[in-house]
Amino acid sequence: MKKKIFLTILLIISTLLFLSFSFANTKIKVGYYEDYPLVFKDESGNPSGFFVNIINEMFKNEDYEIEYVYGTWKEMLDYLESGEIDLVLDILKNEKRDKIYDFNEKPILLSWGKVCVNREYKVDSLLDLENLKIGYMDSDYYAVEKDGLIEMTNVFELNVDYYPYKSYRDVLEAVEKNEVNAGIINKLTVNQIYDYNNIKDTSIVFAASGVKVASLNNENEEILSIIDENLNKWKDDKNSFYYKEYKYWFNSIIENYLRVFFYENESKIFLMTLIIISMITISRADANYKSKKLINANKDIDSLANKFENLIKFLSFNIKKVYKNGNDLFLVELLKESFELVPEADSGLVFKFYNDKVKVINSVNYNKSELNEICVEIRESIINNDSEINIFDKRFLLFFNEKLEVVSGLLLEIDKDKQLSFSKDSIRIIRILKNTAESYFLNESIHEINESFQREIIFSIIQMLEIHDEYTKGHSESVADLASRLAGYIGFSEKKVNEIYWTGLVHDIGKILIDKSIITKEGKLTLEEFETIKKHPEFGYKALRKSKATKEIAKYVLSHHERVDGLGYPDGLMGKEIPVESKIISIVDSYDAMISTRSYRSSISSEEALQEIENNLN
Repeated sequence: MKKKIFLTILLIISTLLFLSFSFANTKIKVGYYEDYPLVFKDESGNPSGFFVNIINEMFKNEDYEIEYVYGTWKEMLDYLESGEIDLVLDILKNEKRDKIYDFNEKPILLSWGKVCVNREYKVDSLLDLENLKIGYMDSDYYAVEKDGLIEMTNVFELNVDYYPYKSYRDVLEAVEKNEVNAGIINKLTVNQIYDYNNIKDTSIVFAASGVKVASLNNENEEILSIIDENLNKWKDDKNSFYYKEYKYWFNSIIENYLRVFFYENESKIFLMTLIIISMITISRADANYKSKKLINANKDIDSLANKFENLIKFLSFNIKKVYKNGNDLFLVELLKESFELVPEADSGLVFKFYNDKVKVINSVNYNKSELNEICVEIRESIINNDSEINIFDKRFLLFFNEKLEVVSGLLLEIDKDKQLSFSKDSIRIIRILKNTAESYFLNESIHEINESFQREIIFSIIQMLEIHDEYTKGHSESVADLASRLAGYIGFSEKKVNEIYWTGLVHDIGKILIDKSIITKEGKLTLEEFETIKKHPEFGYKALRKSKATKEIAKYVLSHHERVDGLGYPDGLMGKEIPVESKIISIVDSYDAMISTRSYRSSISSEEALQEIENNLN
């Protein structure tokens, strides 16, 4: 009897233990390092950043308990390989890492490598890195991997010395102190250079890739699938948690300049706080005297607060407004705001310098002869490379956007007859306005670089196609040019003409996946070979539809071999079922093919080709 009771109790305890383990959350150890604003340790010592918030939200209702492990980037890779952590955040995928790690499929965001330099050095291209000392984060993809900067400088046989640091912050501090002349960072770290006085950005961009989450091969597939499931859902909804976090963490260039403003006035704010505390503790006998000082101090604070409020409004509203309307309007707004924030200024102007001439965009309180004299002075200052002129504390001439052949600038002046000069507060505000302008043009430059980067990738793929099929060399560019011109002639919008141009460039991209022996075959194709050739619009469509940048033109590529009589491919569309964009590509594609020599036939004249098209349209 006792034995039976004992066995029953043992069974109950085992069952309870089993249930407790069954319902307990599985612990995930997640590694993170210092890469603000993606991942970092905040002032309280807690994990923070865009990635951390995203992961926390994804798993708050899952049967997983997240434990964060902090260290250097190199330590995170070591911990992951040794199994001390399950996941590492903020990592780029490449062929080498793919052999060791599993990655979630959908990039959480895109990034690329950048080079920043100490202000003593002029670096406009990769070749300017010759004989420089460059710092990088130890084991950083942008430095040491196949597409990294070290490999790039080796290819060009540049004499460069590299020095590893534990984090991007350490790299920036080393560049600031000129321990190294330049640093390798990522595109998101670029915003942090404005916290430093001696660092500037460069136009060197490399190793673009998607930022993901990784775990050891075959270890955490379920966890990675949860991440992808949430990303797929969130990225299709502009009001999702993902986009709210993205806006909070990355639309922060305004915040950077407000920080600069705060740091430049930090001593004044601290001093005013001490004055207020002193006023509270002084004796009553001295109260009246101290109260007068407090009133004066409060007036200064009110004045500074009003300027600060106006500056915030300018940064948060005007930049967004003028960014959509061109930089001439930005310069006009900048001049207007300068007179609001700098009360001593009696006259001023904003200008552009290009083709060796100064063009005044807008001016205040100057007559024509004065403007002519000032334009001569500005031209001489630019030629002499005087980036900032302060004459008797009555004039500020600031340059920004010093790229290629265009220089923009702002001039503020106090009347010479006045016994007045710019106050320290006004000088600080003028410098903040200069930083604001440089930020605006930096954003514009980054936008141009992004577009150029995408364009170069597309052209590289087209060149691969031409290597694959030498008979179509120049065909894609020709179709793109003719199709966009035809679209413009018809009256399409500029946006639509641009879409048709890019469709023309990539319309045959699917042929890369077709066997070269079929592509270049002389003579008639077999039925089986022709069926294979007919698959290239689908191959191109599937490749292009996955990118947000090419998603729209993918459907035009898919249908560029359809015919209005329904005898085309791949879907046998008829008449109005075929996108008009695809019809334009089809006509131009046929025309260019007929006037070009191919492996299976000779070319015909332009007149004959046009006649052939007209015959088939009737």
